[in-house]
Amino acid sequence: MFPSYGDGGKLRDGRAYFQHIGAVKVKLHRPTEGRIKTMAFKREADGWYVVCSCDLGDVAVAPSANPAVGIDLGLQAFLTTSEGGSVPPPKFYLIAAATTAAGLTVESYLDTDPYPAGQRVSDAQMATLQLQRDDFHGEWN
Repeated sequence: MFPSYGDGGKLRDGRAYFQHIGAVKVKLHRPTEGRIKTMAFKREADGWYVVCSCDLGDVAVAPSANPAVGIDLGLQAFLTTSEGGSVPPPKFYLIAAATTAAGLTVESYLDTDPYPAGQRVSDAQMATLQLQRDDFHGEWN
C-alpha cells in the first residue's frame, strides 16, 4: 500500500480496504486529519497495525513569548543547552578505568577462543567449585 493512498488501499467507514486482501475492520485510536497520503499495514508483536501518513496542509503555529530553545550534541560535551549549560558524555567504559580499594587496576578483555559445546559437568565437579551466593540476586550465581 506504499507510497500512495488509493493505489491498492483505502480507509472508509471504519474499514481498511486492501488490494488482494479485502476489507479489514479497523479500530481508530484517533480520527484522521487532513488528506491521507500513504497507507501501510504492518505486523508487530502484539498484532497488526494500519499506519497512515496525512498531509495537514499549512499548519499555523502560534507565536511564543518564550525564547527559542536549542540543543547541541557533540563530543566535548554530550549536550549543550541554549542557556550555556552542558552535560558530560556518558561513561560507557567504566570497567576499563576501575581500580580496587588497594589501588589495583581492573583489566578486561574479550576471550575469542572457541570452546566445545555440550560439555557435561558432574555434581562432584560442581561441588569442588567455591561459589558463594550474593545477597543481591543470589539466584543469578
